[in-house]
Amino acid sequence: MEGEVVDGNPYESRPAVERSDAIAQLFAAECAIRRTLVEVIAAHDRTESWKEDGATSMSAWLVAQLGVAYGTASQLVSVGAGLEELPTIAKAFGEGRLSWDKVRSLTRFAGPDTEEILAEEAQGLSASQVHTLARRNRAPEEDERTRSRRSLTKWWDRDRQWFHLRGRIPGADGAVVEKALERAERRVPQNADRQIYEDPDVRLADALIEIASGSLASDPDPDRANVVVHVDVETLTNGRGTGGIEGGSTLTAESARRLSCDARLQAVLEGSNGLPVGIGRTSRTIPAWLNRQIRRRDQGCRFPGCERTRFAHAHHLVHWSNGGPTDLDNLVTLCGYHHRLVHEAGWKIEGSPNGDLIFIRPDGRPYRPRPPSLRREVGKRLVDSLTAVVLVEHS
Repeated sequence: MEGEVVDGNPYESRPAVERSDAIAQLFAAECAIRRTLVEVIAAHDRTESWKEDGATSMSAWLVAQLGVAYGTASQLVSVGAGLEELPTIAKAFGEGRLSWDKVRSLTRFAGPDTEEILAEEAQGLSASQVHTLARRNRAPEEDERTRSRRSLTKWWDRDRQWFHLRGRIPGADGAVVEKALERAERRVPQNADRQIYEDPDVRLADALIEIASGSLASDPDPDRANVVVHVDVETLTNGRGTGGIEGGSTLTAESARRLSCDARLQAVLEGSNGLPVGIGRTSRTIPAWLNRQIRRRDQGCRFPGCERTRFAHAHHLVHWSNGGPTDLDNLVTLCGYHHRLVHEAGWKIEGSPNGDLIFIRPDGRPYRPRPPSLRREVGKRLVDSLTAVVLVEHS
């Protein structure tokens, strides 16, 4: 239809019945395209391919790749996962008989045993009515008597090398804990040495550690929420050797460097003879006034697609032990996951914190996600098939 645009909107000259039909057909086509989109998203999420790009989740990957809001990305992921078990609703959606707003609500409560009835019933309801139906079908709250039986026990083994937990939590609260662990588990990076992801149980343990670390970092009382790390001066300088947390646990050099970037800890720097040569302040190493400037500038983690704003760390592009200054031009905000990704998983950062930053994968390839434009040949076919054909039907 190129070249047909003269004065005004080219569709104004068409009969109203054709425009009405075109709107309905184009909307149905949009539903079909979105149905395919969420299906592909579900497959990409199921294979966890997004981890190759350093993303913390499929939603974060979509934010970076497509430039959409996090809420939009989360809905695409959620609906895509839900439709995998609801083929009847998925079919109706792909045919344009159910709108995105209705499908989004239906996937919240429909099941394999109810989807056929709901898919038919929802076509005669408004999107608002379907949303109300979804809200009314949420699971009831746990009984208070059940909640009173909740418990959690913790203990160390004799050598204080292993920390143990055992407990039970009622269903509703347990679902919250499970979801938090699952979300944190999906943010656990791959093994930096072997370039693989650990077993599920190992990653779940790492997820609990991340949640606890975030809570500790937000504690307003530095004296009570304090972890003492002993580390050799040369370990921080050259990145070789080990350090140790007071009580016996050993740290790798990079873990010690990451903690010393911007952590709530008391660093006891030791010389080659093992004697302390300096004791860091029991607070964040970055002054509060500078930390406020960094957070105001960065507005959360700077990794593409990551929208975390809480429990963020200030990372030195050039580590302070290597002469990097603790100032605005050398500090950038990263969440805990991406801070570990940079220190322990081989990622690097180039550029200026006050301008553009480029994240470099372990294999040396820069990661620059941008929403792709529609390819010319795809756009032409789309226009020909969805616009011209629809309007010609009534000619």
